[in-house]
Amino acid sequence: MKKANKKKIADDLQPEYDLSKLKGGMRGKYAKRSAERERMKILLCNACWMKRYTGVSKDDIPRHGGGYVRQHGYGHEAINFMPHAGFVYGFVQLRTKTINISRIDPDAGDKVDNVLVVWRARSNEGSVVVGWYKDATVYRELQKPVSGRSFAYKGETIRPRWVVRAKASDCFLVPPHQRVFKVPVTHKGFGSQTFVSFLEADTREVKEFKDQLLDYISQAERGVFVTPRKGKIRTGRSGEKGEDRESRDKCYERLLH
Repeated sequence: MKKANKKKIADDLQPEYDLSKLKGGMRGKYAKRSAERERMKILLCNACWMKRYTGVSKDDIPRHGGGYVRQHGYGHEAINFMPHAGFVYGFVQLRTKTINISRIDPDAGDKVDNVLVVWRARSNEGSVVVGWYKDATVYRELQKPVSGRSFAYKGETIRPRWVVRAKASDCFLVPPHQRVFKVPVTHKGFGSQTFVSFLEADTREVKEFKDQLLDYISQAERGVFVTPRKGKIRTGRSGEKGEDRESRDKCYERLLH
């Protein structure tokens, strides 16, 4: 088999692909990849729908954010993708003001590191992935506002609290027209707490969803946006990093080599 053909098999490999069909080293490589993916710490977090998440403006009004957004006109996630001193700080609405991070890592204390945090929001087509933080730190409790981090709304200065922190260079915001990957808000087996999901269930459905999600992220960071088993949707390096576009070429290495 030619090298190019082997690469195509690697790129197109689906979770249910029979590894016995691959020879020696390739079979071992993808068995290792599968094991590494199963060990990954992943958290899905709800957010309202916005274009940029860098503050509320006339052309970027929060939508589909639940009761708080309907009442106040904004959500604290309005600047989830606005860098501040080299970091991004993420807010997710928490009914009890805590995240049970022991479901991410049983040994977690007040926080857990090295988490892939995936942000989802409701579009007119349903709940979709809007962006993610890699190597994020997730805190058990809501944290106090960071000094100097704020946004303006109707003459008022809003200083959001937060519960997730990551380097700005490790975040990726999917452009609105490329948000094509649908994700359950709550689903049996997906290990959901209100507004967040842990993907902790040891089921084929969850494993396949994680594989599809990680494949989507890997390809999106290369400018290719796909949905599971439906092929290419759009191409082009149009993803927006948390920092300026000069940092695009310093993109965080792929989840798995």
